[in-house]
Order: sequence, then structure tokens, then C-alpha cells
Amino acid sequence: MPSRAEFGSRREWRLAAVVGGAALLAGVCAGFLLAALRKPVTAEAMVCPACPSCPPTPALASAAGPGAPRKLKHLPPRPEPLPGQDELSPEDQAKLRAWIEEQAGELRACGADHGRALLALDVTTEGKVRKAQLLAHDALPGGVSDCILQRALTWRAPVSAENRLLVNLTL
Repeated sequence: MPSRAEFGSRREWRLAAVVGGAALLAGVCAGFLLAALRKPVTAEAMVCPACPSCPPTPALASAAGPGAPRKLKHLPPRPEPLPGQDELSPEDQAKLRAWIEEQAGELRACGADHGRALLALDVTTEGKVRKAQLLAHDALPGGVSDCILQRALTWRAPVSAENRLLVNLTL
């Protein structure tokens, strides 16, 4: 262990602490003084200079003449319109609502005893569910969402239209 004589006396330590504190205080005061003497930035100084003007573009030469618009050789394909969805009649909507309530009761056997779920069903023209997907749901216990999807694939909807049905289930 080093002796006390190697580190100096208490008096030397105090003197070093006072000198260090004074140097720190002098640095802080100098920083404030320089900041106070600095010229403030005005709004005029913050304005960007004007953009240089660009040279005019040369006219495109075409076979029809210098002023005629140029035709493209390859036009991009036009977008295909989306296929229309068949709107359900009010009677079919009522059947579908009653059927959904029945199915929600069946899903309680999966362990879904409360909450809400948004289920997307791809239905064939015969009403068979071809694909099911949970788009959103409240917190469900583990395995319940898989059970819901498996049961949904066994359903047969009471409406006969090839559509994607969005079903809002109250569990």
C-alpha cells in the first residue's frame, strides 16, 4: 500500500481542488461571455438564396414537326378493373346475420367465451368456405384462433355468391 507521503498532504489536495474548481468556473464564465457577445441570428440570415435559373430544354424533334407532341412507341398496359362484388339482397343479409350468430355460439366450444373477432371468409358459389383468415381479434387464449379457423373451414354459408365475406363475430 502506498504511503501517505506519495500522495501529498491534505493541504496540497485542498489547494488542487480549489484551483481545479476555479478553472472550471472560469471556463463556464468564458462560455457565457462568448455566447452573450455573439451576434444573434436574424430571420433575414435564415432565408435561402434564390435558385439559379435552368437553361431551357431543347425541343424534341419528331417526324411531324418541331412543335408536334411526340408519340410513345410502347404504351404501358392499362390497369384491369377489379371484379365487381355481388351485393347481397336484404333477405340474404338477414340469413347471413342469423347464421353468423349460430356460428359464434359454436365457436364458444373452442374456448372463445368473450370478445370480438373479424373473420374473412372466401365462399364458393355453393356457399362452402374455401379459406378463412382472422384479420383482427381481442386477446384470445392460446390455440383458440387455430380452432376458430379449423371450424370455419367446415361451414357452409346460407348465401350462394362467390364473395369474400367479412364477418364480425361477437364471441
